[in-house]
Amino acid sequence: MNRSILVVFISSLAFSLNAQTLDTLDKTTKSFQNSFFVELGGAARMASINYERALSRKDRNSKTSLRIGYGAFRRGLEINGVGGTYTIPVVPIEFSVSNTFSKHSINMGIGIAPTWDKQIYFNFYYGGGVKEEFYVTYFARIGYLFQGTKGLLLKVAFVPLLTKEFEASTNSIAISYTRKLIPWAGISIGQSF
Repeated sequence: MNRSILVVFISSLAFSLNAQTLDTLDKTTKSFQNSFFVELGGAARMASINYERALSRKDRNSKTSLRIGYGAFRRGLEINGVGGTYTIPVVPIEFSVSNTFSKHSINMGIGIAPTWDKQIYFNFYYGGGVKEEFYVTYFARIGYLFQGTKGLLLKVAFVPLLTKEFEASTNSIAISYTRKLIPWAGISIGQSF
């Protein structure tokens, strides 16, 4: 709980400190500073809701943004009758750069996704149980961004994830994790304002 409050506080601070930069934009150009969107796949693996704020815009063709979201994925785990299906919460945080050509953009970003996972373990002598595990998934994004003149937002991207994966052990109480690179993708649709 304290970790999630810290993540929200740091993100809010970053948004407020960089909001002043956007006041220097030319008011005659149509530029959106805020976006709200739903992402399927992507950094949260299954689905997430997200808020994105433009931090700076050097001209009409380039902008940097910061995004924070909340999502989840489901994991079914069972070893020798221990376990079940769990919903795993994820908080994707991303810094991105967009290079625009009319309504179409190339969107690139890097980020982290704090994850509160549940893993099961089983030991022949002691039985089994469920252990909660906090870890950070790292991700990158490269893809296409469509920004309509009335605010429609559409993103399609390749999103590789560097995450921890659980490896079950039947002869030890210890739970082992390995870093794993997962080639992944995401599609987002939302509204900018």
